[in-house]
Parts: sequence; structure tokens; C-alpha cells
Amino acid sequence: MSTFIDLDSTYRNITSYPNPASYTVDGNQIRTWYQSPRQVTQNSIRPGNRIVEFSQSVKVVKFILPYGNVTYTDNLGVVHTVNTADLQRIYLDVHSINYNDKQLIYSIDNKFANARFVLTQERIQFSTVTGLPVWVFFFAHMDQVTRFPRNEPVVINIMQEQGYTIVIPDTTPVPNPLAQTYILLEIIPYFRDGEFSNHGAGLTQLL
Repeated sequence: MSTFIDLDSTYRNITSYPNPASYTVDGNQIRTWYQSPRQVTQNSIRPGNRIVEFSQSVKVVKFILPYGNVTYTDNLGVVHTVNTADLQRIYLDVHSINYNDKQLIYSIDNKFANARFVLTQERIQFSTVTGLPVWVFFFAHMDQVTRFPRNEPVVINIMQEQGYTIVIPDTTPVPNPLAQTYILLEIIPYFRDGEFSNHGAGLTQLL
């Protein structure tokens, strides 16, 4: 029942989105995706019932940042520089362009209302050629249940420990292979909910 979404910033529109840590997968790039989960329909099979938005269980299977310096700008407009290997955790916001469910993570003073996932640093990969660090891996010990249609552009935003979007320097017009981000998502139809059931043949909610 799983669907996997592979998000490699190498293939983003680099002209519109120069930052590999903040970009949108546009409508043309998702036009070949199947728009509905396999063997599951979001249309009601019962007369008198209305269609509800289809919920998915979303899990970050793999998340990789390039090793190196990145910048972020705080609320005062001050630009800070930090190495990705020094980040204890990062926050990921990934959602469809029309369904931007917020406050899925409760935090002190609601500082991370836009985040979907909290990821902690897992390991650093070194080059077998140069012996230098190349990639930083992060892991999410969680999943989220949210609306995630397959026929809409996907918005990606990667934030540092205070919730500010990081900026990764990249080259144009050809992306630098060592400056890209990578996200692998697993999408599964959600089976449990207190208000409605979306397993089996139909997804319904009584009027």
C-alpha cells in the first residue's frame, strides 16, 4: 500500500528556486504521478454521504543534507553561518500547495507551527576518495497524518534549530552535485481516525 516520493533538489527549477533547502516541485513535474492511492478511492459509495479530504500517513524514510556551511537569517535580519554537521536537529516542512496543515508539532510558544517533522542527526558520510565529510544524514523518529494529494505541487522547506530556513549555496545553471538535499517520503493511506474510516473501498463521512 505504500507510495514513495523521491525528492532530489538536483531536479528542481533552479532559476525559480536557487536554494536547495527551499523549493517547490511544480505542477508539470508531478503530472505523471498517479493521483489516487492504489485500490483506495476517496469517493463515497453511499448515497447521502459527502466526500472528505483524504488523509495520508507520511513518513520521512531518508533525509540527507550536504556537509558544509549554510546560512540563515533571523527575525532581526542578521545573517548567521553554521555547518550542517553542527546542527543537532532540523525541522522539515513538506506539504501540497493547497493543503498546508499547520501546528502538527506542539512546541513552546508555538515556535514550530510550520514544521511537519523533527529530525535529529544520525551520521556523517565521508568520501572514500578524499576522506573528507560529504553528507550529513538525519532521521525522523515519527510520522504524520495529513492531507497529501498526489495531483498538486509539493512545497519543501528545511529549517534549522530555531525554525529559520537554511540557505545552501548552489551553482547555476547546472546544480552542484555536492550542494543538494535529498528526501525520501513514504505515503500510506491512513487507516485509523476517530471521525471517519478511510480503509476499504470508500472514504465517507455521514452528514
